[in-house]
Amino acid sequence: MLWENVVLAWDALKANLLRTLLTLLGIVVGVAAVIAVVAIGRGGQAYIIREISSLGSGMVWVEPNWSEVEDFQKPPSLRPEDLKAMEALPGVAEVSPLFLSSLEAASDEKKERVQVNGVASGYSQVRNLKLKEGRFFTPLEVERQAPVVVVSQRVADDLWPRSDPVGKTLWLEGKAYTVIGTLAAGTGLQASLGAAPKEIYIPYTSFQRQTGQQDIQAVFILPSSPSVVNTLMKDIQGILNARYGKDTFTVQSLEDLLGAIRNVTNIMTLIVGSIAGIALLVGGIGIMNIMLVSVTERTREIGLRKAIGARRQDILWQFLIESVVVSSLGGIIGILLGAGIVTLVSRFTSLPSLVTPGSVLLAFSFSALVGIIFGVYPAFRAAQLDPIEALRYE
Repeated sequence: MLWENVVLAWDALKANLLRTLLTLLGIVVGVAAVIAVVAIGRGGQAYIIREISSLGSGMVWVEPNWSEVEDFQKPPSLRPEDLKAMEALPGVAEVSPLFLSSLEAASDEKKERVQVNGVASGYSQVRNLKLKEGRFFTPLEVERQAPVVVVSQRVADDLWPRSDPVGKTLWLEGKAYTVIGTLAAGTGLQASLGAAPKEIYIPYTSFQRQTGQQDIQAVFILPSSPSVVNTLMKDIQGILNARYGKDTFTVQSLEDLLGAIRNVTNIMTLIVGSIAGIALLVGGIGIMNIMLVSVTERTREIGLRKAIGARRQDILWQFLIESVVVSSLGGIIGILLGAGIVTLVSRFTSLPSLVTPGSVLLAFSFSALVGIIFGVYPAFRAAQLDPIEALRYE
């Protein structure tokens, strides 16, 4: 019986092909939009998490609690004794302060303004920095305030466009530094945020001598193992709260950041996906309108079927299945279209394609549900028609 109704529904849809295609359009657009939005949202989330994870496994950092800072020009800063207290904590593998400034850098060919990062030798391990050429500076070079520098790929390309910068001299506000390494493309503080960084790294002791700046803007810590991260964070927060008061500084981990990113991207995907889902509801209204028109046009057919023995429930099922067939067919086409859109986006951008079976099943189920919900009223009207009146209908 069910299969017979499906065949009848299919024949009715083929009889009015143009109308069927126009009815499908709303469902197709709605499903394609939902599939594309969810897939791109998930792909974007995976891409961001992958990039952020490359900053350093298990990394912990300390910075001012910006929500409590009154004067952003003069945020609270850490002192050398705070650094020593953190280094002495159990479970600490590496610690590096971070000093930041914008200075003019020059080679023999060109000059430009760069971000200067004053860090310790262990910073390369904490932040998982990858070198294209050369090396990072050593603890001895930090201790001796050595005039050595590691440059980003962008700075290397800008200041030495035709030669290898390693071994060359970089002039920083008139002071000479020897280039000992070049970072790989996509590595570094700004690169992790998707920028092409104009940044360099020098020993923090050399930075202090160069700028006279003693205030530590942030501290990066590499735990000895992931299992000690939470304990280490509590210990560091305890030291800072005792010295500076509660909420002056925050201690964060990479997992905290990744969790926040997941929450934000999930919420954004849900919001945009819900907006796209409105197109499905509009498509459902279109199905209901067309089905009502179909009931009116086929009034004599309904009367004839009832006259030869068709029950109300037979008529009800016929029109309800017809509505579900339309919406389900639109769902299938929409899924294919949405997957095609995602594939194109993935091909022309760095976002991975993430059309999951779950999102496909959800979109198809929702499209079928739309067909049921918006097909009930037209089907009920058809089933309630009086056969005598229906046969008289012109």
